[in-house]
Amino acid sequence: MLYTLRELSEKDVINLCDGKFMGRISDLEIDGDCGRLTAVYVIPCGGFWNAGREEIRIPWENIRCVGEDAVLVEHKKEYDCTCRKTGKRNWWSG
Repeated sequence: MLYTLRELSEKDVINLCDGKFMGRISDLEIDGDCGRLTAVYVIPCGGFWNAGREEIRIPWENIRCVGEDAVLVEHKKEYDCTCRKTGKRNWWSG
């Protein structure tokens, strides 16, 4: 099935390692040389769309299923959220 970024951004991202809601997809990372999707970026629950763009990077290999309502991922790390613009860690990642 094909999805647009808009459709993906409306799905909940669920971590299979702990069963928790992680947030929503905000951006994609694509390898410009081969055109392959390499990662998705998730705005964590509690994050704000324009507040410094604090996001979690999830490699494509860690995505297990893109379903009708949710994207299931394996993310074993503690949510290590950093702002892509400033490099600063956010308040919920320690």
